[in-house]
Amino acid sequence: MPVGIFLVVASVLLVVAAARELAKACTGFDVRKPTTSLVRRGVFRLIRNPVYFSMLLLCVGIALLANSVALLALSLPAGSALCLLVIRNEERYLEQKFGSAYLAYRASVRRWI
Repeated sequence: MPVGIFLVVASVLLVVAAARELAKACTGFDVRKPTTSLVRRGVFRLIRNPVYFSMLLLCVGIALLANSVALLALSLPAGSALCLLVIRNEERYLEQKFGSAYLAYRASVRRWI
């Protein structure tokens, strides 16, 4: 129970911190809208995909709180699907849009913690 609560709280704090940095940079939180700037400060200094990572933390936290092995087991394929279907496409988009600046960022910051 305590680990589940910790993960849910950490998930919420992480996504709020990411949203604040995106707002400061005047770039969209909504992935359907164009990115206007490359954010490298705040939580983005530590992890390139804090919003997606927070989703996984939330999933694991809820699974622990609900004592659900099935939900916990779905976390691994959910993370894999995020990487394969969403994050890789976003990385290609960011590389095309920001070029060497994004490549330098990608080389210095991990996708996941």
